[in-house]
Amino acid sequence: MGGELKLLPAGAAHGSALQDVRLKTIGWWRMASAAVQRGDLKLGFECCEEALALAAIPYDIAMTRAVRGYGRIRAGQIDAGMADLREAAERFEGAHLRHTNLRLHLWLAEGHLIREDRASARPLIEEALRASREAGYLYFEGLASWLMGECLAAEAPAPAVEWIEMAAGIFERIGARNDLAKAMVARASLFQLDGDDETARQLLRETEAIFHGLGTREAPAKVTEALSALDRGMPIGLLASG
Repeated sequence: MGGELKLLPAGAAHGSALQDVRLKTIGWWRMASAAVQRGDLKLGFECCEEALALAAIPYDIAMTRAVRGYGRIRAGQIDAGMADLREAAERFEGAHLRHTNLRLHLWLAEGHLIREDRASARPLIEEALRASREAGYLYFEGLASWLMGECLAAEAPAPAVEWIEMAAGIFERIGARNDLAKAMVARASLFQLDGDDETARQLLRETEAIFHGLGTREAPAKVTEALSALDRGMPIGLLASG
């Protein structure tokens, strides 16, 4: 994959032109992260392989493994993905890398939620909320609010609604439409719990349109599954619950 310069991500192409291994590595793992988050897991894993093959500094190796771990979680390889994330988190423990640690905590929390281990997810989410607000990282605050809503959905629907609406407001304000769509799926599941299937269906249709418009690969299939579940009177699956 990395043999032709025209196929390289921008950072990696620039690094290749300058013969800078570090820049090439950063370009590959950043492209991997973008691919995984839009659901193109195959491309994400390929980019991770390219980054790891360059064997740059420990930071880049850890970040690449973290991205690969999140991709594995999204691919259903929960144990392997959580192992990658924990290894990366251990490498960064004690380092003053607030942005990086926030990202890893949120990915780990999402992995716990997919396992339905809310007790392990909640402290990570609470810490991410505190740290993101303290640092003014609005995007991470939105992600943590969404995950808190998903964490509380089964046992405390009313507070969960507030968290989801807070997340949706943040995502809408900053233009994070992919994440807004994820929050809308969670909101639809809460409408279903409240007996309002029609509003839930409308939200899912709007979400489906957003994901297709953005070219998100993974999430549209889950929305289709959610619509099918709704038609059969089954619970809508949350995106952070597998």
